[in-house]
Amino acid sequence: MQENELKPCPFCGSDKLKIDSKRTFNFSTQHCSVSVRCMKCHARGPVVGINMPKNQYDEREICESAVIDVWNRRVDNE
Repeated sequence: MQENELKPCPFCGSDKLKIDSKRTFNFSTQHCSVSVRCMKCHARGPVVGINMPKNQYDEREICESAVIDVWNRRVDNE
């Protein structure tokens, strides 16, 4: 499995998953809140929030990478 590939839903096994993100900005920083949602059973993973300096051009990749790591964590992981 590739490092940035989502594992199937732990509840229904579906691979129909969506990354939901919300970005907010203020004068000096930007914040993204990201989660993974199963489109079949509507399970949702934890929300990951990240603050970063404004004009961080790889913000989307950083946020998506963080939420994929959280979604892919399973009980049987070491």
